[in-house]
Amino acid sequence: MALAASQGTVIVFLVLRIQLNDSADREASVMPVGPYIGAQFVATIYALVAWRWPRSARFITAIGFIAAGCFNIWTALDSPSLYVSAFGPGALPVYRTFIYGLFARHAAWFVLAIASGQLAVGASIFGDLRWRKFGYIGAIVFCSQLHPWVWDQRLPPR
Repeated sequence: MALAASQGTVIVFLVLRIQLNDSADREASVMPVGPYIGAQFVATIYALVAWRWPRSARFITAIGFIAAGCFNIWTALDSPSLYVSAFGPGALPVYRTFIYGLFARHAAWFVLAIASGQLAVGASIFGDLRWRKFGYIGAIVFCSQLHPWVWDQRLPPR
């Protein structure tokens, strides 16, 4: 269930951002709350599916990781700079330094390594119990480590 919530919140972008304009007055720039609510709805449905039909949830998780791995391979080979421009601005300062430095120079290689891990996690979830446990641990580690990279984009307003 935590895996579903992690995947749902990773793709959610900032819903409301308070900005200071030139005159130091605060103005709210409202973005649609639909993606945030939709991600929470999907995560809740996934948690219920996992509780009621664990095999279906395992299949959905495995296919999700394999699809993400394939997408990342395609994007890394086609336009690797997309990852720098998408994740750099909202990253925590320590990650931002890494993203605009070493990662920016070798984005395709880093993303291909991440995509390989996603494919391995997805494939291992389809395996027997020993491989499945390995895959679940990999999925938990993978999803929990994504959060710091996109800190500002994934949280609702503070």
